[in-house]
Amino acid sequence: MKKYAIILISLLITFLGIVDAKANADAEFNAIKKIYGNMKTVSFNFENQDNPNIHGSLIAKRGNKFKLQFGNRTIRCDGNNVWNYSQDENNVIVSKFESHGDENSIETIFFTMLDTHKPIGLTSSTNSAGNKLMLLDLVSTADPNRKIEIAYFPESRIIAEVTLTNNYVVDTWLISKLKINPEIADNTFIFKADDKIEMIDIR
Repeated sequence: MKKYAIILISLLITFLGIVDAKANADAEFNAIKKIYGNMKTVSFNFENQDNPNIHGSLIAKRGNKFKLQFGNRTIRCDGNNVWNYSQDENNVIVSKFESHGDENSIETIFFTMLDTHKPIGLTSSTNSAGNKLMLLDLVSTADPNRKIEIAYFPESRIIAEVTLTNNYVVDTWLISKLKINPEIADNTFIFKADDKIEMIDIR
């Protein structure tokens, strides 16, 4: 009888631990959502954790407007048109922007992701610089195989890393120089070519 009582107590402690962890995850998710849920604009630098050669910067604004720079390539979108400029080839390809509701689109990840995901876990870790990070795990409400882990500094809740999981394909991006709601002029998202750059218009 004593053995069964110990088992029941152990199960109760485990259950209460799970409930407490879920409550903490929910609380942190709500705190994160207050900061990032109503963003209008965002800018930051990024680097792929597994391949540091993949790095660059992003400026984005609600409405599918963005400027993405990586390597010798710059992609700008004003919500209607996309300019894909290659410094190496000295040309820019202009196309119509088409939104298909892709979960990996810039608009979805940075401006609507918190509305389409729910928290499933909260842990802590230490990054390579020795700084403590909170790890908030989110899962898509539409597809359980799509998950996002947000790693952030606990005091400021500034995001340091984002890990995207899509059907077991995992990508981790290191984030730096993050700015929330910076002032960004709309002409930032329009490419102005001069006569020395070849224009290829496929609209």
